Amino acid sequence: MAAQAVVQFDRGRYGDKELKIATVNKLKQTVGLAITEKPHLAGQLVRLAISNALSYVAATGEGGLDGSIREEVDQPENADVREAVELLERIRKDIKRTNEVTFADLLSYAGAEAIELVGGPRFSPQLGRGQTMGPSKTSAHFDWGKIDAAEAVRAFERSGMSPKEAAVMISTVAWVDRITAKEEAQRAERKSDNDDDDDDDIFQSEIPDTRVGMQKYGETLGGKSTKLTAQYLKNLLRGGNTTEQASRLELVLLQSPLRDYVEAYAKDNKSFTKDIAEVYQKLSLAGASYSSTLFT
Repeated sequence: MAAQAVVQFDRGRYGDKELKIATVNKLKQTVGLAITEKPHLAGQLVRLAISNALSYVAATGEGGLDGSIREEVDQPENADVREAVELLERIRKDIKRTNEVTFADLLSYAGAEAIELVGGPRFSPQLGRGQTMGPSKTSAHFDWGKIDAAEAVRAFERSGMSPKEAAVMISTVAWVDRITAKEEAQRAERKSDNDDDDDDDIFQSEIPDTRVGMQKYGETLGGKSTKLTAQYLKNLLRGGNTTEQASRLELVLLQSPLRDYVEAYAKDNKSFTKDIAEVYQKLSLAGASYSSTLFT
């Protein structure tokens, strides 16, 4: 069975304001703890949300961030986000004991939470998506590991998004991947140092490890000073991230036509940070159709 043509939103899905706040708080805590434990999941969650949202076809009004991508994890382009899908399914089952949350809402919220946890802006995507069954018949098959700038722009334009908006989202994913990779490398190094200490002290196992896993829920991964700002783009443009060090997505950002927007945002931090939240929100709501059961 294919997913429905539009993304159905029910404004009353989570009841009154108090119940909705409780649901959001539970989502924030659970997703935040999962990312804190395994930072690389942050990038997977953001890519997963954007890929699902890019199933929206502006010309027909079909598709959108409806959760259907969980039925497409066997597709080659989704190989590196399967762990994120499994995580969200576990979280949804856990939350279901007290709050019924659709996979689509959980995915949209998890992507936003991941961005915030690596120093991006704080924002809360709209909740109320219905439960979708089956894969999307309009999947963009967006392969983050193989795209070039032209392919990325075409995929975003198919969903009614501009090349400028594509640059914002790809910059965000590239940043998330960079910071979380750095965080995990530092943790591995600390653990290695600790293992070396263990070899020197047979009593070390008696002492609690206070250096590995020090990241606390709610703290920005990479440290309090880690913020997603235009400085990241400035560093990228001037070679602060050299070709050898730059990720594939960062190199894509340096290709035309995305480079033009990267150069513009590098000079305008206020617009860059504002647009991260606004573009994610816009993309996540593409194809939305609204109703309300709150007073029925």
